[in-house]
Amino acid sequence: MRTAPRKRWLPLQAEQWFSLDPPGFLWRGAISPSPLLRIAAVDRGIQARRYRVVGKRFELTPWLGRSEDYREANGILIPHRIAVTWGLPQGDFEWLRASLDEIQYS
Repeated sequence: MRTAPRKRWLPLQAEQWFSLDPPGFLWRGAISPSPLLRIAAVDRGIQARRYRVVGKRFELTPWLGRSEDYREANGILIPHRIAVTWGLPQGDFEWLRASLDEIQYS
């Protein structure tokens, strides 16, 4: 994950749960851009308008998550890579890239 277009990529840890009945998902992740700061997020939809900080105010901005590299596991297709992009006025800004390392069934 990164916080601005020209900033470095930071490591992120996340978990995601899928449901088939009813269909849906829950994603929970956290990042620490500095030793004293931890940012956590929970997502349930792939495309939305979310608030982001612009100067000293919050602005609703288009937000899009893409799922890629689907692979079958126990008869279910699961995305193994995701990317999340803000739709900024000056152009799209991809701020998160993630890949699946482990699957647990319950």
